[in-house]
Amino acid sequence: MFLNLVQLPRLLSTPLPQMSVRYLNANRCVVTKVKRARFARLHPTMAVLPDGSTITIKYSEPKHLIKFPIKLEEASDEEKKRIQLLRRPKQKLVVTEDTGSGFDPRKYIKY
Repeated sequence: MFLNLVQLPRLLSTPLPQMSVRYLNANRCVVTKVKRARFARLHPTMAVLPDGSTITIKYSEPKHLIKFPIKLEEASDEEKKRIQLLRRPKQKLVVTEDTGSGFDPRKYIKY
């Protein structure tokens, strides 16, 4: 069966049906995170050592950065002070309620 040369341009100009493939699974629309006990591979992660140097390690969870704790017994005096300042509770922000009594709308009139 040979195609007729008259029919060939007409066959080439007709659009082919488009097929979209959707791979739906339980992780397609995750709201928070993928809840797995173990991940399938080890992920490259930056680790910060107590002296400030960084190394790249393979970690079981996909994390960006891991900081190792500083031993207070081996830390210098200035490092101990810095750590104690970081561990202090932060000052609470005092919020005052604005009643709007000081608002003057005539201040914003141009003409």
